[in-house]
Amino acid sequence: MAISSPASGTGTQPSVVSLAGTAADTGGSGVASVQLAIEDSVGDWLNFATGAFENTFQSTDASLTNAGTDSTNWSSSTPGLPDGSYTLNVRASDGAGNQPAAFTMRAFTVSTGSSSSLIFEAEAGQLVGDMAIVTDASASGGQYVAVPVGSGAGDFNNHYVEFTVTLAAAGDYKVKAGVKGPSGAQNSFWAQIDNGVQYLWSFSNSNTAVTDYISERGVGDVVENLSAGSHTLRVFVREPGAQLDWIEFELQ
Repeated sequence: MAISSPASGTGTQPSVVSLAGTAADTGGSGVASVQLAIEDSVGDWLNFATGAFENTFQSTDASLTNAGTDSTNWSSSTPGLPDGSYTLNVRASDGAGNQPAAFTMRAFTVSTGSSSSLIFEAEAGQLVGDMAIVTDASASGGQYVAVPVGSGAGDFNNHYVEFTVTLAAAGDYKVKAGVKGPSGAQNSFWAQIDNGVQYLWSFSNSNTAVTDYISERGVGDVVENLSAGSHTLRVFVREPGAQLDWIEFELQ
């Protein structure tokens, strides 16, 4: 397998990404199909038919110029993708049903300046105080951030992770996140957008990560009307041990 588009190390891509490459079979059965799958930065998979990302594996077949021969070009394209980081996974099958155990992969980034949904790995934020990166194979990107149990003493304002996001469109936004609360004493943060209200954000305690929206305890999900341009989100320690894996700004 070889991937020619998106090319390696060429920076950002437009919303609709051209996918292309070559596949060869050395066993004499010929290349029968080339399977394509695209994963986003939080582990969801692109449904090529709908353009939506789903939490179960999704794939499509590429078009082949010389199906059934020992060597062929393949091509396809994505539906329009929001700004973010993605991984293209490609795998060929021959006429006898053989295929490699692993996909050939290529990372790429879409940046159009017009996305209504922006995703960040928590470890990509600016860490302040005792907020630290923790390695965990089950986390998105293999890492999450937390204030370790026994740390974070004193004012919670001294221990946080900060994200700066540039929004192309004004409107009402919610912030979705991947979080884990290992116990009932480790399942909340304080959250604040643009030095505004500090929301007491609590979520269900679980031994596995869950998806939740930043909320105000006893009120509901936080919806903030934000202008186009730059905004800051800070997630502060409230209970050391609570884990933040990723965040996503969603235009409502």
